[in-house]
Amino acid sequence: MLNDTTMTKLETVLGLEGGALKAAIESEDSKEITIPTGQFVDSESTVFTKKELLRRDDKLKETHEQAGKEILVKEYKREKGLEFDGKSLDHLLSFSNAKALEEAGKEPDAKIKELETKNQKLVESIENWEIKHNGLLESNTKADLKRGNDNDVLGFMSGEYSIPKSDMLTIFNSKHSIDKDGENRIVSRNGEKLEDGKTFEPLGLKGIVEDFAKQYAKYPAGGSGGGDEGGGSTGSNIEAFNKRMKNLGHNIGSETYMQEHAKAIADSTLTV
Repeated sequence: MLNDTTMTKLETVLGLEGGALKAAIESEDSKEITIPTGQFVDSESTVFTKKELLRRDDKLKETHEQAGKEILVKEYKREKGLEFDGKSLDHLLSFSNAKALEEAGKEPDAKIKELETKNQKLVESIENWEIKHNGLLESNTKADLKRGNDNDVLGFMSGEYSIPKSDMLTIFNSKHSIDKDGENRIVSRNGEKLEDGKTFEPLGLKGIVEDFAKQYAKYPAGGSGGGDEGGGSTGSNIEAFNKRMKNLGHNIGSETYMQEHAKAIADSTLTV
């Protein structure tokens, strides 16, 4: 027969009232014992309801987590050689922030201002780079246009000339400017747009170049060694020169006319 101590422990484990198990065993009649449900027993024979057990586990978890945090802070302090009061993560963060400010030697506002200054300098640097970049693009575009115009001007000089075409191009560019107007090219001479006298439409570059190049023709129209402006009759030669000067807008006796007259005589493209 079980002794009273063992019987009491069994009743506790089963969640029975004291003496209930003993009375059932000693009874001669068949007895049914209702064992409470929803209860749990720990190693110390303490009976818990499910709600009590969950609350107990949550509390133990909080305790263990707090202990773990304190151990972590303690180990960090030991490893880094830090000295400060408190053992929570809040104490560690507070100490770390204060240490960072001390090492920086600046208040947060000063640090922010420094960063804003650096950012402003960076923005200005980017803006300056964009200005230089855009200027370079514009310069390259103008250079491409000039290169294309120069190639066309040289291409329109199709005859044989008394001076190199490169020199003729230099002279042409010194007196003319070529601008873009959509798909059209506007040619100006000495700042004045060259237009058709009747329609006021811009004169084509090809015709302007060909007319310009006549004064440097090695064999002027009319045949080799003779013709309008070289080696032929004096009358025909000067008449052709005057006609060309008129077409270029230089009246007889004007300063430009006299300069071109002297130049033509010097390079033997005009005889008088």
